[in-house]
Amino acid sequence: MKSYIALLRGINVSGQKLIKMAELRLALEKAGFENLNTYIQSGNIVFQSEVSKTEDLALRIKAVILEKFGFDVSTQVLLKDELESIIAGNPFKEEVVSEPNRVLLVRLGESPDASNLKIFLEEDLSPDRVVVKGNWVYIHFPEGQAKSKLSNNLIEKRLKVSATGRNWNTVLKLSKMLDELPAN
Repeated sequence: MKSYIALLRGINVSGQKLIKMAELRLALEKAGFENLNTYIQSGNIVFQSEVSKTEDLALRIKAVILEKFGFDVSTQVLLKDELESIIAGNPFKEEVVSEPNRVLLVRLGESPDASNLKIFLEEDLSPDRVVVKGNWVYIHFPEGQAKSKLSNNLIEKRLKVSATGRNWNTVLKLSKMLDELPAN
């Protein structure tokens, strides 16, 4: 059995797509997911499954949410090993120690088109700093995310892909939650 994280996009934000985590856990347990746990209300699910394809798991979670709650929710699933690699590859090593709440990790639903990525990276986003590695965007907000013009919606618009972000404290908490799951 493998350990996974599911990242849901846009639930329980500004009163939209309201889903109680206890109800979501129950629905996913009935669908065969094991050792489920959620973190905060914004759609972070840690679980285990015998299914090995992350795409199949994402589609299954998305279908459960649509059937049970009536919402079409962008869902991305990644393996524990992938998250560990992403954490190790963070280019903002000093910032995640001194100000982890000012570092954001964004998962892109698919690889962006090279021309869209080039235009996005050439855009003046200062003082924010952006590094893209594959389907991951690392962002450092030196003045805080609230003062930034760089939002998840802007990333999706510029790169023309779905995206969902988590601050570094959440990333570390999810990693810890994965470590607490039963051994595979």
